[in-house]
Amino acid sequence: MERLSDLQQFILKHLYGKISMSKEDFLAFYQPGEVETETALKDIVKSIDRLVARDLLKVSGVRTAKKWYTSSAQLTYKGEKLARSILVKQPTLFR
Repeated sequence: MERLSDLQQFILKHLYGKISMSKEDFLAFYQPGEVETETALKDIVKSIDRLVARDLLKVSGVRTAKKWYTSSAQLTYKGEKLARSILVKQPTLFR
């Protein structure tokens, strides 16, 4: 399994079973008041870009010469398989 950050795992788990989500939907990863919204969005966009580079996500948005301005993200087949394996390995409480 590939090494993923907690935020990247959160993104994959929340996209699993959904058609697509916007980057603002992933703000739930952060506790209210923990970090500023602008800083959190920058971190989310970096994580999404890294997942796209690994072919785990595909994004829609506007691309310039230097970067993507993403509006929404969806899982690729490889990303769905990885998200499924993350969800299976996730420990369950009170079993």
